[in-house]
Amino acid sequence: MRIRYLIVILLYFIGCSFNNPYETGSDAGSSGGTINVSQGSTDILSGSSFYFGTSNINNTLDVIFLIENNGAIDLNLSGSPLVQISGAAEFSVLTQPSGTISAGSSANFTIRFTSPNTGTFSANILISNNDPDNSSYTFTIDGFAIEITGPTDFDYTVEHEEIVDADRSMRAIALSPDGLLLYSGFVLHMTDPNNKNLYAYNISDWSTAYTYNYGGPPRYCKAVAVHSSGKVYYTFADSDEVGVFDADLTNPTFTYLDILAGFGTIGARNLDPQGIAIYGNYLYASSDELGRVYRYNIDSSGNLESHDSTWNAGTGFVTITDIGAELVQLSVNPNDGSIWCAGEDYNQVYRIVQDGTSFSTPLVIPTNGAGLNASPHDIDFIGDYVLVAFAANDGRASAPRGIGVYRMDTYAFVTTLIDGKVPYPELRNAEGMVVDVSLNTIYVVDGFYGAPNGLTQEFASTPGDFSERDLILELEYNNY
Repeated sequence: MRIRYLIVILLYFIGCSFNNPYETGSDAGSSGGTINVSQGSTDILSGSSFYFGTSNINNTLDVIFLIENNGAIDLNLSGSPLVQISGAAEFSVLTQPSGTISAGSSANFTIRFTSPNTGTFSANILISNNDPDNSSYTFTIDGFAIEITGPTDFDYTVEHEEIVDADRSMRAIALSPDGLLLYSGFVLHMTDPNNKNLYAYNISDWSTAYTYNYGGPPRYCKAVAVHSSGKVYYTFADSDEVGVFDADLTNPTFTYLDILAGFGTIGARNLDPQGIAIYGNYLYASSDELGRVYRYNIDSSGNLESHDSTWNAGTGFVTITDIGAELVQLSVNPNDGSIWCAGEDYNQVYRIVQDGTSFSTPLVIPTNGAGLNASPHDIDFIGDYVLVAFAANDGRASAPRGIGVYRMDTYAFVTTLIDGKVPYPELRNAEGMVVDVSLNTIYVVDGFYGAPNGLTQEFASTPGDFSERDLILELEYNNY
């Protein structure tokens, strides 16, 4: 009898101590314990559904998915093909992942949606694998195809081009309230401490109207916005500061945005603000470091007052993604006050409702089919259209480039402006954009025009290492 009890006890402890090698940490036993599928910052659980997006008929919409192995041994995909698709023929697997994904690694696959007919289409995805808890990973995808009727393409002409020869990189631009001045800021500050990294240009003849000299240590201007009072706001990401200037770039006041928001340490790069936008008497700032958007109060004279801790039910910020998204420029839709923010690395554009209580991801920018991102970097609006500037900033010539135009009501792609073709084959970093709707004019800047492939926005160099120019294009459009 004692032997029988001993056997039962041993079996009990053996069963409790056995660890499934596919289960790790807090994910053990869950649907994502080993295999996990995601798109951008969104996890797609087995058995769930994913909204693919909206496309105009006969256009293609490509979305890249990621398969992660969160287990301790190899994840082997066993389907034939590895990612199987059934249902609507409008969906197809464009690229397959690798068959073996080592522990802690991941693999991509791409699905394409295209349809000659309007309607809603669904397909089922099956990924067979050796995860004992999730050997048949399934989810559904839904896509919507529409037909845009009538003349919708933007007819545009290049009215002016201005090439600035400098050892800096122009990153952001903004217009004065009267539309006569174009303000710009530069990212790179080279060896000369006397570089004048803030400029204002007279649009009438593109002469330099005003400059501001930093002096001292390098400071990296990532964004610029102008208040209706004429005050000019520049943000300096590395120091978490915003500088508020008079219209002639004098009398600057520097304020730490992180300290205003309640952080206790100055200069710790708490926020890393990459983009700013002004709407009424509010300043919005994107935090690349935290994946958030913060709101601040501006007084009627255009001076920065305080962090708006009443926004979004008393938080003062909206967390829309993780830091991997690389939040960059912001813009506010004048039609409804919604705040739009570009996520450069996740290839997405986010939309926050005016009171900050919710957000969505209306635009997932298609890749070129080979996994190269367009890197959305700036946003603006023309009537019923959303314009997105692509800053494919690794210099890959085959990545989507130029300015993408999308419908506001359906988010369907319409056309691309200045897509790197003749006469601007080298344009690949549309990092800043601003629209003057009163004059049907779009201004766009490429801060690395003519730079070699492989050059990134964080490139640090000394003068003479490359022939860099800043290209400003003035486009006159007619969207009928």
